[in-house]
Amino acid sequence: MNVTFPKSIDRHYPLILSFLGAFSAFVVSLFAISGQSLWIDEGNSALKAVAPTWAEFSARMLQYRGSDLQMPGYMTLLWLWQKAWGPSELALRSLNIPFFCLAVFVVCIALKSSRKVKVLFVIFSCSSPFLWAYLDEARPYMMQFFSSCLVAVGLLNLCLCTQISFVMRNLLLTVAGMLILLSSSLSTVFFVFFLGLALISILSHSAYLHLISRQILTQISLLVFLLLGVFLGIYFYWTLSVGAKASNVGHTTLFSSFFCIYELFGFLGHGPSRADLRVSPLVFLQTFVWPLSSYAVSLSIFFIFLIWKAVGRKCRFDRRVLIICAALLLSVISLLLVGIFAPFRVTGRHLMPVFPFFLLGLAFLTARAFHQSRSLSIVFLFVYFVFASTSCFSLRLAFRHSKDDYRSAAQWLLKHTEPGDVVWWAADFASGRYYKILPQHSSTTLLNSPLHIMNPDLSYLRSVPPAKFIALSKLDVYDANGAIQQWLKTNSFQQVASFQSFTIWAHP
Repeated sequence: MNVTFPKSIDRHYPLILSFLGAFSAFVVSLFAISGQSLWIDEGNSALKAVAPTWAEFSARMLQYRGSDLQMPGYMTLLWLWQKAWGPSELALRSLNIPFFCLAVFVVCIALKSSRKVKVLFVIFSCSSPFLWAYLDEARPYMMQFFSSCLVAVGLLNLCLCTQISFVMRNLLLTVAGMLILLSSSLSTVFFVFFLGLALISILSHSAYLHLISRQILTQISLLVFLLLGVFLGIYFYWTLSVGAKASNVGHTTLFSSFFCIYELFGFLGHGPSRADLRVSPLVFLQTFVWPLSSYAVSLSIFFIFLIWKAVGRKCRFDRRVLIICAALLLSVISLLLVGIFAPFRVTGRHLMPVFPFFLLGLAFLTARAFHQSRSLSIVFLFVYFVFASTSCFSLRLAFRHSKDDYRSAAQWLLKHTEPGDVVWWAADFASGRYYKILPQHSSTTLLNSPLHIMNPDLSYLRSVPPAKFIALSKLDVYDANGAIQQWLKTNSFQQVASFQSFTIWAHP
């Protein structure tokens, strides 16, 4: 039974739906974002964001030369955001709120599709464990989600209509989204490249070329975008020349590729923590076999149902939509190959630019299923929503999913150390500086302040002042050689405190 709205409401329905969708995203963001301790990657972002001046911010970006240097757009926004809202963990992560709300708003207001598709997109976005996880990180992934939504809406709309004003608007929307995506991180370059090829293929239609050739304003706008793109390309080449790159801890394997799917589809909340998966994935996955199996079954039934209904109707996808799908697939394959040969570990977060396309595809398929079997669609959608929401709440509330507790470890050491005590800090350097456990200036003497240690050998440990306390974080990152563990055993250190991803040891 179709609901008929009064003409006044029906005329403003897209705007009403857009604001309701954005409000839903805002409410979800308030719950998903926490004030937990920053972990390694966030600590690196935060240390630069809290720089008091632009000169200091630039100096820190150049000094550490990590992947943050390849995120000029996001890091600049984070620095400005911190000046307005403060340096706390909650304040830094709250930058994700406008990106998430705007992403949902843009899809609801600009996508040329049915209301049902837009409502389903809001439901899938707000109940996505993958998005909940990265809403709670002071990193550029929600900026990527927003910009990829712009690209997705623009490309899909270009497949649907050839009206001159419509084509120009969506062409500019697509190109703007690509530039924002590229400025958020260099890791998105493959997505921008292949989606750019898809855009050129779609625009190769003679009608589009004729329309574009008549628009001087559009040509000027595209020229400006092109110049900005060239500038970003030169900037990224410069970052590579000075040694800026992603962390080379770990590398892409078959299991890490499987973990991308595991994370994208929302299994993380039902399973073990990321830290446990790093240590012994098969052992810890077995302890959560029932919740993971239940979610896998419900997800499989839902997807099989959607595909069955789509095939049952013999639906034919536009050739241009298939070109977009091929571009996304090539982007993912290229990134995985770079992860294998570079090497660096590709995880789910690196595939964020694909996720809006996935959610929109899921919304389109579900809307088609509703046309054929409304009752079954509601049942399967409800079951999926329950399992997905459970995973979301687990990620937010379950202790095993809490972040590396740098804050508590630093506070414990600051409380229990006395002048003259030597502390070895076998954990992230930037996070240690953010929480004021490591010296704030490189000229500070290390005799009366914590000494940063990363993957040392025994000869190095013998050469530095002996420690009274040792703070040890992830073994595969900060003690891959096992030297610190051997030192603890040989010198009879005792564990005196334990926090998430941290142990603190004291000499007897």
